Amino acid sequence: IITFIKKSYIEHILDIIIGTAILACIYGYLQSWGYDFAKWNLDFGLGIRPQSTFGHPGFFACFLAMVIPIVIYKIYKSLYSYIYLIILGLIVYMIFETKTRSSLVALAVFAIIYLVTLIYNGMWRSHITAIILAIVIGISVYQNVFVEHTAVSRFKEDIVKVIKQEDVSHVGSTRIKIWQTGIKIIKRFPVTGIGPDNIAFAYEPFFEDEKKLGFQYQSRLHNDILEQAATRGIPGVLIWFWLMVAIGRRAMRDIRKPTPADDRLLMIMLSSVLLVYLVNNQFSFGTIGTTTTFWFVLGLLIVVCRNCDRYNIYLTRIPLIKVGISLILVLSVFMSFKIFYADVYFRGYAMFKHLEEKAEDDGLRRELSKKSYDLL
Repeated sequence: IITFIKKSYIEHILDIIIGTAILACIYGYLQSWGYDFAKWNLDFGLGIRPQSTFGHPGFFACFLAMVIPIVIYKIYKSLYSYIYLIILGLIVYMIFETKTRSSLVALAVFAIIYLVTLIYNGMWRSHITAIILAIVIGISVYQNVFVEHTAVSRFKEDIVKVIKQEDVSHVGSTRIKIWQTGIKIIKRFPVTGIGPDNIAFAYEPFFEDEKKLGFQYQSRLHNDILEQAATRGIPGVLIWFWLMVAIGRRAMRDIRKPTPADDRLLMIMLSSVLLVYLVNNQFSFGTIGTTTTFWFVLGLLIVVCRNCDRYNIYLTRIPLIKVGISLILVLSVFMSFKIFYADVYFRGYAMFKHLEEKAEDDGLRRELSKKSYDLL
């Protein structure tokens, strides 16, 4: 597959991703103007926060943030740079319209990578770079000066509430409480985890906060590392971490090689897409739109990187890798016989609630019969 896919195919796939972002942005702008033909947009507070067809403004903003590095690559390498500059402005403005903090943090990380890339490749002298910076800075200043309830203002409001010790039910403390509960789950099931997609079943028994009765039902931990460890165990999250590090090392090795400027910039921007997704998921979680884009871009990055066969053979020669594979096989056999405690908790809790309701109904009947007897 790596030999079959050509550079032109990669360019076409990137164009498809950008085209999808454009269509999503158009519908997002219609929602922000009050035209929602399919009635998909819900009220998330702080005015109208467009979500397009992604189900939540956070997922929509994450996808758009992942597309920005691809658009910037096209700006530098396409003959129609001005078109992609317009697309960049539309996407950046829509990200601010979603008022999503996690995507803003991810964009800040990408901005650092982009500035380092400008200095490293000497692109900071280009007039295109000046236009890109002017668009991003101009939109940022306008959004934070003339628009109310932006992502930055949400950060400020949360900090003020924490300092004044006011009601923090909608501040980051709720998410911190979710992370603390996730850590409790990991401590209880450190090796096997509770199984994929079982957070909703196992979360409530570990939740301890009577002040937040509306937050004891959670299906996701809003942190990719904690969720991997809670559902797949610590060995599972170590495998996931090793995969991300191996891909990063592979990309960095080819970026440092004497490669054509186009390939180097493409590898940097594709790596930035993956990093934006991973950073965003430390405060949120992936959905179909964002996760599918992540794996597509990951495959494109592997295609762009060269000498993959020699690299894989080299890895299999490391004795530590062989030992790790053997341990994974043993662990998989052990996990296949492990009972899912989450299912047991769920069935036991349902049985307990049923008996409790039955007891309440019996008591009510006795009280009614007693009252009826007294009236007689």
